[in-house]
Amino acid sequence: SFGAPATEKIANSDEKNRVITQKSNEFQRDRVEMSNNKVKKPIKKTKRNKKLFRLVPILLLVVIALAAIFHFTKSKSSLRVPQTLIGESFSQAVTDLKSIGVTHVIKHEVNSPGVSSGIVVVVSPSQGSPINKDTVISMDVSNGGNQITIPLTVNSSIQDATVSLKGAGFKVSKKTISQSSDTVSKGLVIDSLPGGGTDAAPGTVLKLIISTGPAPTTTTIPTTPTAPNSNNSNPSSNSSNQNNNAPVTIQNYVGKSADQALNELKALGMQPTSIPEPSPTVPAGLVISQTPDGTQPVTPGTVIQLFVSDGAPIKIPNVYSLKLSVARAEMEKAGFTVQVIGKNTATAIVIGVSPDSGNFAVAGTVITLTTR
Repeated sequence: SFGAPATEKIANSDEKNRVITQKSNEFQRDRVEMSNNKVKKPIKKTKRNKKLFRLVPILLLVVIALAAIFHFTKSKSSLRVPQTLIGESFSQAVTDLKSIGVTHVIKHEVNSPGVSSGIVVVVSPSQGSPINKDTVISMDVSNGGNQITIPLTVNSSIQDATVSLKGAGFKVSKKTISQSSDTVSKGLVIDSLPGGGTDAAPGTVLKLIISTGPAPTTTTIPTTPTAPNSNNSNPSSNSSNQNNNAPVTIQNYVGKSADQALNELKALGMQPTSIPEPSPTVPAGLVISQTPDGTQPVTPGTVIQLFVSDGAPIKIPNVYSLKLSVARAEMEKAGFTVQVIGKNTATAIVIGVSPDSGNFAVAGTVITLTTR
């Protein structure tokens, strides 16, 4: 009886030890797992850091590239035509442009009354416009409003006088003034209005004064009695003379061949003259207008002016800053003839065009290219 309680105590003690051992083992297992977890986490973090370190140089390169693009774009867009060019002398304007790196400058002299000679009056592209260093700047420079002398055209044909006056910078009216002359043959030019040798502004419209020949003279023929039968031949002779000078009706040749008009008018005893004019609507070689126009009879020997189309005007190509070989090809393709002032090599650069690009001219016109 005394041994039973002792046995129970031992059993209880063993159970406690077993539980303690089990708890201890569980505690140790938890510590190991926790320790393993603590080791794994830093490893994962290290791998991510390595990836980030690999990306850093790439990100830096991207940032540098973006900064360079931004700087280049900003510097390029900040280059503008100076606001001070108009009103400056041409030489000062060129200096201002060179200070920002722009060296391609074209000068056009224009008639600008009231503005001193050599002063810039127009700039293209306009002041303040964004440009780059290769942009060609065109400047209109006042010639001081200087007038030019009208060429002498006396004894010239209408066609030659028209070409001469237009070549000097004047315009020629289609309307003419007829005037008798003892010294200038019929159909030739006596003078222009304003007259040759006087000064006028470029672009002034001039009228040509055309000779009708010597002024007619009137003579009084005494009347003497004649026999009735001796008058039979005289009336017919007088009638024949009168018929030779009688006014005749001519056609209106507008829209017809100039060659046909010239031949038929000459056959009628007229003095036709052909004056070339560009026309965007009338084919080359056809009559655009005619003076007199045929609505009224005219006497033989009358000067008939035929304004004849020499074809549609062609826009002069823009060949500024192109190589001469390319510019020449463009001009010839458009139908123009090219002459060169300056360096005449295939690689020379075009810096001037006359007549200027953008204007219109007929095929065959000589275009002068200035090069450097």
